[in-house]
Amino acid sequence: MSAFLDWLEVEARGFEVVSLIFKILIIDLIWTFFAMMVMVSFGSTFSFFQLASIPIPDSMDWSFLVFLFSAAMIEEVIFRHVPLLIAVLMYGKSPRIIGVMVVSSIIFGLIHGGPINLVFQGVGGFFLSIIFLKCGGFQMRPLKALFASTTAHFLYNLIIFFIGMMARGMLS
Repeated sequence: MSAFLDWLEVEARGFEVVSLIFKILIIDLIWTFFAMMVMVSFGSTFSFFQLASIPIPDSMDWSFLVFLFSAAMIEEVIFRHVPLLIAVLMYGKSPRIIGVMVVSSIIFGLIHGGPINLVFQGVGGFFLSIIFLKCGGFQMRPLKALFASTTAHFLYNLIIFFIGMMARGMLS
């Protein structure tokens, strides 16, 4: 745990931020698909229809992308920015930070629809917490950290949205 906290404490800079966002985004997407396959193999009726529950607009324009980014930013402020900055101020580099990451991620998953969402949004929330802390949260650079985690959150939502559209036969 100490090695993880030591790693988190070293701020990602420049291209490292972009690289971290994409690596964690790929890990999160792989986790999402793996978890969904396991659930389906055990008889779950879970589908992309539940995963991509964003209302589908009649046409894609900039306003929809602004909506997705704004929604991601609001969630990041509530579930990462506020609790993690308070935790860093209160606890510094302490294992308690990981506890705050876990609790915030559990609440994030539950808010997205219930216990099943812990598997997807809960785990994803933990990954977003890593991005937030690694990209400036630990160093009290809240705007950089917020922008990094919001960008990752937005990209994840956008990818899942398009996969959901494909699952519904709306993209060819």
